Amino acid sequence: MIYVPQMTLTVGQFMNHGKNSTQSNTFLNKELRLVDPPLFIRLMNTMVMNLMGISSRINSLCYLRRHLPTAFAALNAIDGFLDPELKQRRRNVRTIWAIFAASILVGIPSQIYSAIFVYVGDSCVIGIYVFMNNLNNFTAVLAEAQFLALCHLLKSRFESINRRFFELSTHLNLPPNDNSHGNMAGRIILTRAKVPSKIKCVTDLEREFIANKEPRFKPEENLPLDVPTYNTIETLRLGHQRLCDVLDQANHMFQMQLFFSLSGCFLNLLFNMYSFFSGGAWLRRDNFTPTGSNAAANKALNNPLINLSWGLYYLIRFTSMTAMASKTTKAAKRTLVHILNVRRCGIDFATKEELSFFYDHVVGRKVEFSAAGFFNLDIKLISSTIMRSLSLSIAVLGLTVLAQLTFEVSAADTISYIGAVAEYYPVTNGTNGTTIATANANNYVTIIKTAWGYNADILVFPEDSLTTGMTYSDTNRTLYPSFGSVVPDAGLDIPCDNASTVVIEALKLISCAAKQYSIYVVVNVIEKENCTSTGTTSRPCPSDGYFFYNTNVVFNRTGGIVSRYRKFNLFAEPGINVTSSPENVTFTTDFNVTFGLIICNDILYKTPALSLVDDHNVTDIIFPARWFSELPYLTSIQTQSAWSYANNVNLLASGYNNPTTSNGGSGIHAGTSGKLVTLLSESAKNALLVARVPKVIDGVRSNVVSTTYPLTYEFSSTEITTLANITTVSQNAFYQDTLAPYATSVLPLTNGTTTTWHELCDRELCCSFYVNRTFSASSVNSSVNYYRYRTAVFNGVRSFAGTTTAGIQTCSVIACTNDTLASCGLRFNATETVVQPTVFNSVFVSGNFSKNSTTMQMPNSLTTDILPLNASDFTYNRVNISGSSLTNITYNLTIQSSNLYTFAIYGRNFSADELAVSSANVASSAVQLLRFSFTTSVFLAVIETLFVRSYL
Repeated sequence: MIYVPQMTLTVGQFMNHGKNSTQSNTFLNKELRLVDPPLFIRLMNTMVMNLMGISSRINSLCYLRRHLPTAFAALNAIDGFLDPELKQRRRNVRTIWAIFAASILVGIPSQIYSAIFVYVGDSCVIGIYVFMNNLNNFTAVLAEAQFLALCHLLKSRFESINRRFFELSTHLNLPPNDNSHGNMAGRIILTRAKVPSKIKCVTDLEREFIANKEPRFKPEENLPLDVPTYNTIETLRLGHQRLCDVLDQANHMFQMQLFFSLSGCFLNLLFNMYSFFSGGAWLRRDNFTPTGSNAAANKALNNPLINLSWGLYYLIRFTSMTAMASKTTKAAKRTLVHILNVRRCGIDFATKEELSFFYDHVVGRKVEFSAAGFFNLDIKLISSTIMRSLSLSIAVLGLTVLAQLTFEVSAADTISYIGAVAEYYPVTNGTNGTTIATANANNYVTIIKTAWGYNADILVFPEDSLTTGMTYSDTNRTLYPSFGSVVPDAGLDIPCDNASTVVIEALKLISCAAKQYSIYVVVNVIEKENCTSTGTTSRPCPSDGYFFYNTNVVFNRTGGIVSRYRKFNLFAEPGINVTSSPENVTFTTDFNVTFGLIICNDILYKTPALSLVDDHNVTDIIFPARWFSELPYLTSIQTQSAWSYANNVNLLASGYNNPTTSNGGSGIHAGTSGKLVTLLSESAKNALLVARVPKVIDGVRSNVVSTTYPLTYEFSSTEITTLANITTVSQNAFYQDTLAPYATSVLPLTNGTTTTWHELCDRELCCSFYVNRTFSASSVNSSVNYYRYRTAVFNGVRSFAGTTTAGIQTCSVIACTNDTLASCGLRFNATETVVQPTVFNSVFVSGNFSKNSTTMQMPNSLTTDILPLNASDFTYNRVNISGSSLTNITYNLTIQSSNLYTFAIYGRNFSADELAVSSANVASSAVQLLRFSFTTSVFLAVIETLFVRSYL
């Protein structure tokens, strides 16, 4: 009810933010409640104000019915003998009560509505919520206005009584005391007690009156004897008593409203004073408000002048109510001074006795406005409120600055950090490469701000999503310079602070965003390096005078470039150069984590990816990618998860999003702890993935439990507009591996539970399989689709995009859409009806692989949802074979699964890279084995499988 449009927009924005989050159902209980204190404070402030408003309305209704008749009767009686003019004004009093009652009746439903919809907001009710909230605010101000008007009427009547006393003392020929019509009552502190010891600063005149003694001076001899002082004083006393009764009635009716209004004004005054002193900026990370359609509200919230204006608005409301209430009570108490003045005159005993009654009434009557007993309304309240607002605002501001100064130091000692990766569909069209890069950089800034709101320490953007849209060519690189940027060596430049920086405008924007939001940012850019003076015989400079690199650039919290890595293992990128040798590039952050940098296709090669892990002991890898997903082994999330698990490193993978070209897939993975958060969307999407990443300290990954993370925030089309007017597809257009050279064997599907034991070999690689499955034949008919399965083994060379070849070793179980090998690595369309009649109870795969540095193996899994299995769903073990250069790897499914697509030991044989692509091997064979002839390792593994299954 106290909220003005500024605050109302924030709550509406808060609800929109929750709608955009993939965790919207638990939004209020999770993310922003914990990581976004200002929005949480605003929400709680709104709820408290609404509940207080409801209480004050109900309280006012109850007291209105009880005390309104008494108040009317008292005012009618008072106006009749105090002043004829006052009698004419009593219609105004009736109007006050009528308007106040109307504001109560309107305010209660609006308060209830606001209290409910502040928690269940949706875009369709935000408009109504804003209207009702503003109505609440209006009725609150209206009720306060009625209170001010009533105080003014009571004050005028108390002053009328004081004026009568002044005239009476003048008529009795007593020279008025200098303070008799002033604020002499300020020298007297009145209490309920009538004991002289309870009265402070008592003058001699007052002591004589209390002791019922004659004054020290005598009235003049010619004082008229027919002055009706007794009747006049009695009338004034009765009028004063009834006015005090009306004041009490008003206090009962307004006490909750006063508490609600004054408390709300104080809280909002404090809120806006702090915002003003801090320049509209909250804690380094905590002033998060989603960008986009609510940009105007965000700008208003962060404008110090607007915050100052709202602060003054609340201060005026607070001061007006307090000052008017204080003046009214002081006018009632000032009557005591006039009683003492009249007592100094020579009056008869009856008049003196009436004055004593009047004196006892004024001293003993508690005349004050109280906010439900919590505090009284007087002038001291105003000064103390202003001073407390200033002191609290400055204190909180000081703590904010201290938190900013100490944050980086304290973060280095934590056992985790907040990592974020962007899944981004970029701008690809523009007049030139620089224009495209700037448009994408502006979207990057939006994502950076959002990541900052989620407390991210580091944010990774995809490969090729900043300077994108260029046609690659070996022979024509004329467009390359407009898409490229010079990238200074690490530590030499802060582009945001350098007016003469050599980087393109896009990188300068990102540098400024990293500095503004104090976050590490990793972006990928086409780098151009002038080589006219650095070319060598072994590595000559191209004719256009540039080397062009696919480069990662890292900005620190101050916007400085702290690291640069040039991709070495290219994937269909003609015209892009590579360094003479792969670079092992790392950087260390202020939160005490050293990151290694790789790009996309690097992950499938020994250098630099494996050398960073094995030779440099890097435990956290940054991985921007424009990954082209391929079934059944190399979809994006599948590869990320497998590589992270095999090397037991944290992997922050950011994916270029475009489902029409099979691009997409982002995730944060924690080695053998499994995936923390992933996204592989079937439709175009802009999203931010955030997770609390456990640090690896002395070789041990920290145990981190978080109720806040992980989370995924999907940007709306108004926040990032790149999804407008794009070609849409029903599902990702994945590529298919060429499986003709593979040795395969069909897994028969017969009704009931079946166990298959066999060994399958291809070019000296033999793999052992144990598959226990249950097939429901009744679920299958001609109108539905279902997956069939094969075991597949390959030890050969394959092609990547027709530009390079690589050695592959794999033992696998894969899905096919029909009984032919050509259908393996395909999937059904999203529009088709698919059933899952096959339940895998146990799957065991084993093979002997070389244990030297020329090979790498990974636990590779995929479900029909195109996501890898959880780390808890399988076991993966390596055992070196004594006296041999081989190691035995076993991969064991420990849960039942009805949606398995791939279950494989997938490896690389680096020594076979660049060799000719393998053809079908006619010598490959499938040999069925009996239980008694099965190898000892397989037998032990099956026993292990049964044990694990029974234990689970």
